[in-house]
Parts: sequence; C-alpha cells; structure tokens
Amino acid sequence: MINSRTVKHRCLRHSSISLLGTLIYSSATYSAPPIPFDTWTQTAGIVSATCPANHTCTDSVNDDGILQRLVKTDTGEEYIQFILYDENANGTVYKNENFINASTNTNGGIASKQSLTQTAPNDQLTSSAIINTGWANEPGVTPAIRLTQSQTMSFGTVGYSSNFSYEADDDAAGNRTGDYLEITQRLSGSGAITGPVTPGTDIQKFVSRRATGSRVPTAGQITLPGTGGFGGGGFGGGGGGAQSAQGGTENWQAGEDISITWIGQLCDACVGQGRQIARTNFSYQTFDNLVDANDPIATLSRAQTDPFTWVDPTLGTQPILD
Repeated sequence: MINSRTVKHRCLRHSSISLLGTLIYSSATYSAPPIPFDTWTQTAGIVSATCPANHTCTDSVNDDGILQRLVKTDTGEEYIQFILYDENANGTVYKNENFINASTNTNGGIASKQSLTQTAPNDQLTSSAIINTGWANEPGVTPAIRLTQSQTMSFGTVGYSSNFSYEADDDAAGNRTGDYLEITQRLSGSGAITGPVTPGTDIQKFVSRRATGSRVPTAGQITLPGTGGFGGGGFGGGGGGAQSAQGGTENWQAGEDISITWIGQLCDACVGQGRQIARTNFSYQTFDNLVDANDPIATLSRAQTDPFTWVDPTLGTQPILD
C-alpha cells in the first residue's frame, strides 16, 4: 500500500528529475570546457574573443552579434564555440554561449550558458541557465545544471525581490545523484499598501530550501523548540495553534531528501493609523525529512523574527531578516 508520504515524495522527486528528462547523456571522458564562459566582449554588437595560450582559434562566422569559431587545444581536441549577443532598445540583453566537442574520439555532450538581463527603472530581472552534459560534466566539481533567476521591483515605498536557484549533480554515466533548490522572497514597505505609512521597520521574508542525494553529504539532526517559550499557543491564541507548531527533532542520513522553510516578519508599520493589526512580529519554521515516515516538525514565535536553528552547510547559510 502506498501512503500519502510516499506519494508526496515521488511527486516531488519527479518534478526535479524531469527538468533534464529530454537530454541524452553519454559516458564520455569528462573535462571542463576549454575556455571559461563569458571570457569575451562585445562593442556595438560586434563580438570579440581572444584565443587562450596553447590554443588555436579559427573564426568561421563573425557577424553582428554572432561569433562561431573552431577552438583547438594543444592536446588535439577540437571544439566549436558559438556566441550570440542581442540587446534591444529597452536595455534587455540576451547572451547564449555553447561549446560542442568536435573531436572524432569523443561521445556526446554540450557546455551551454544562456542569460537574460532586463533593466528598467522599477523592475530588474536577471536569469541564467548553465548545462554541462557528457564530456563537459565534472562530477564533484561543477553541477551538471545550474539555474538562477533574480528579480527586484519597487512601487513607491514598497519593494519586492525574488531569488530562485537550482543545481543538479550527475555521475559519469549521466545519472542524477542529487540536487539543491532554493527560493527566497522579500517584501518591504507593505504597510504603505493599506493606508498611511507608519514609521518603523517593515520587512517580510520567505526562504525555502531543499537538498537531496549528493547535496546531503553527511547525516545530521535539527531540533525546533515548542511554542511554549516563544509567545504562547500560536497565532490562534489557543491550543489549536500550539498543536500545529510544537517543535521536535528530525534526523537524516547522508543522501536523503530534506526540506526546510522559514518565514520571518518585522512590521512596525503594520500597526497604527487605523490598522490595529496585532502580532506584527513573528517567525515560523518547518523542517521535513521526505524519506522517513515522520511528520514534519514546525515552530513559531510572535516575538522572535529570525530562524530558530539551522544546519550549515547542508541547508546553506542561515538566513536573516534584513
């Protein structure tokens, strides 16, 4: 019989694995791309790239925003390097750089980086995708896939930022061995949305992280306190709130699947000016081992704003309400 935790675990794992489900991997000899990404420049749309020492470079296409060349190393390996650059009148910049191993003695694979940068007065967006498969993958050195995106927006005194990152590791045969996901969102000045601004700090922050397989290299343990010493029985003010955030201890073994989420708020501006919103400061934290059969642990406070405890580096550096 499959219980609800088994279903949850399988669905979450499938969502991570499917990101590269359509790519073909090979068991080639693994090495880094011959030239690091972004070691080129552009002037008025013309792309220029120097040839590294002990390499021979021959341009095959060099036109407005495009450079394609053959790069040959001193050991005889040949790579096709393709660079595409585009910038529009709105200041949006798109970059695409690929390396394909053109040697006759290698199997498939690609080293690829795509990035998009958008800059506007009240909206900045940066995204990047790096893929290293086949010959370009270096297990234990660089992730096979790295996705990042950050956005910052402002509306008068209200500010919002969002950051997303995902990394995945593959072994020499192209099998997924682990991954790491992080989502961070920050809102400031929200008190201005519902009425006159009250002076004081006004920040809300959300952080969620998940690590699996090779990104959980050692066993560990995390303990969250009960709500009794942190402001009483939860937001509901009674036993029901406390029962949903009683804290506890969770353990994990190396290579398992663990997830942590924290929400913090410090909002002086949420009180006053006709907005009598109680309990404006709080911290909520939950942790779950998605492999074991135990329920997640959680705790909250109506006085504390930062996380209660953290396990660094497995869960990354402990976030703060800044």
